[in-house]
Amino acid sequence: MDEFGVIKLIGFSTFFAIAGSLFSGFLSDYLGHRRCLVAVFILWIICFWAGAFVKSASLYLFIGALVGVTLGATWVVSRAMAISLVPEAQIGELFGLFNLVGYISAIAGALFWGLILLLLYRFGEWGYRITFFSLISFMVPGLLFLLRIPDGGRKA
Repeated sequence: MDEFGVIKLIGFSTFFAIAGSLFSGFLSDYLGHRRCLVAVFILWIICFWAGAFVKSASLYLFIGALVGVTLGATWVVSRAMAISLVPEAQIGELFGLFNLVGYISAIAGALFWGLILLLLYRFGEWGYRITFFSLISFMVPGLLFLLRIPDGGRKA
């Protein structure tokens, strides 16, 4: 995929992120934040798996749309769940910690991606595919941790 194709894919995915944000907000209010966040984690695993193995450009558009929906849902549902788990007086502290963890995750994720790709660069396209697939190693422990969190808390 050329540079213009990547830009189109990002724009396309962004549109679906907006739609995913709106839809997931209503859905998580109806079904529960934890249940929806579990579904979001499962969608991420599907996206990473499919992104690692798909070769068709048209399927990448579908995956891009799914990634957009999943990213939008991640933003909305994770914050709604976090708010429901802490007392109202501690919401400021919560979002301070939430942002700190987000920044650390962005740095750790980029370093992980770069290190794995550096180790696998000699495999060409397969190095990228394996690196993409390796992102699942973050989602599975996160999902297992999420399943230990009680479903409930104060209403947002």
